[in-house]
Amino acid sequence: MAADAAPAPAPAPEPFKLETVEEQKESGYWTVLLFGAPGAGKTSLAGTFPRPLFIDTDLKTLTLRSKWFKEWFKADAPAFVRQFTEDTDENGLFIEAKAFLEATRFINRAMSKAADQFDTIVVDSLTTTQGLAMNLGLELAQRRERSKTMQEARRAGGIPVPLATQADYGAEMAVFEQFVSQLVALPKHIVCTAHEREQTNNKGQILSVDPYLIGSRIRSLIGAWFEEIWHLDTDNHHNRILTTQSDHQKKCIQTRHGVPNGLVNPTFPRILEVSR
Repeated sequence: MAADAAPAPAPAPEPFKLETVEEQKESGYWTVLLFGAPGAGKTSLAGTFPRPLFIDTDLKTLTLRSKWFKEWFKADAPAFVRQFTEDTDENGLFIEAKAFLEATRFINRAMSKAADQFDTIVVDSLTTTQGLAMNLGLELAQRRERSKTMQEARRAGGIPVPLATQADYGAEMAVFEQFVSQLVALPKHIVCTAHEREQTNNKGQILSVDPYLIGSRIRSLIGAWFEEIWHLDTDNHHNRILTTQSDHQKKCIQTRHGVPNGLVNPTFPRILEVSR
């Protein structure tokens, strides 16, 4: 009987090597939070990102169908849109909190079934989406029944309005935080629009302008979630002005891609062209 063959020598281990910053690979995707007043053009700017899929909770994406948008922004690629809203009763109160879960499931399904058809996910707006998450959070915690103020349904102008206590917001915050954390980790451009919130003094002077998102923890996470935090406004000549650097009022703004401050009538191709 022949002797057993000698075992093959183990392959030599690869030499240990440190990776320099210059060698580090970039994902190529941008995560952007874009906030501003109504009519500033947030939806339009988001529509100039490559092959966008809109999660529309503000119901304002019809502007993407206008002749003006297609001519002004030179938008040739289609924008995909799915709208999400709650069913409400005669008093405007939601009947069942379902829109937030529907939006989440739709994103998951789009990523698994049609990811090759879009390059950008737009949540328009994150402010309203947080409100939908709040509805779900209240239902998950069953505080619509347990909270005394929710049970009593205080009246404002003759219309019953359920008022939440401070304890009612815990479940909503956890649901919403998980949603955004998972969203910005997806291998797509992520653009979230947000309403703006102005804080003024007793003389009506504006002290600060920031994204309208509820909760100190949520606001503290914005800088970690998004590489780019921009403010969009219009000037007296109806030009759109993109602010990308913080000032005495807008302290939350940042750009990690070196987007120039004060860009006029921005589009994403133009932003890529002028960024470092």
